[in-house]
Amino acid sequence: TKKYYALSTLEATSEDHVVNSASGYQITASASSKTTNASITGYRKIFYGSFNSNDTAQLTAENIRSAVGGSSTQAATGTYNITAKGKQLFWVAFPATNSWTVKKAITDGVDLTDNAKDWKTTTVAVPGANNYSPKNYTVYYFAAAGAYEAEKFNVTIG
Repeated sequence: TKKYYALSTLEATSEDHVVNSASGYQITASASSKTTNASITGYRKIFYGSFNSNDTAQLTAENIRSAVGGSSTQAATGTYNITAKGKQLFWVAFPATNSWTVKKAITDGVDLTDNAKDWKTTTVAVPGANNYSPKNYTVYYFAAAGAYEAEKFNVTIG
C-alpha cells in the first residue's frame, strides 16, 4: 500500500474551485487550501494457460506473464476455464503468499473425472506489470500423456 498526501492552495474566492466535485475533496468558497489523504494498494494477478507439449520447462516467468488467461483484477479463488483441446500441459499460477490449492480439475464433455490430485506444484519468480520486482508464484500444473479432446479444463482454486 502506498499512501499519498496532497495539499492544494489557491486564492480564496466566493465560489468552489472544483465544479461538481465530491464534497470531501473540493476547496470550498472562502478557503485557500484543502488537504487530502489517499492510498493505493497494488495487487498481483492470477495467470493460467495450456501448452501443446507436456514439457514443464515451458513454465517460465515470461510464459506465465504472457498467458492469454489471467485475471484482470487481484488474484482470487474461483473456477478458471483453461483451453484444453489439443493441449498437453495445463497450469494455473498465483502469488505464493496465498495458501490455495487446486480443489477441482474437471474437463468438460468427454471425461468428467476430477483429477485435482494429479496436479503438481512448482515455484516461479514472476515479475509484476512493467517488469516490477518479481514475486514467487505457486504454479499448479498437470502434464498429460497425450493431447486432450475436451474443449476446456475447469480448474477450481480455493
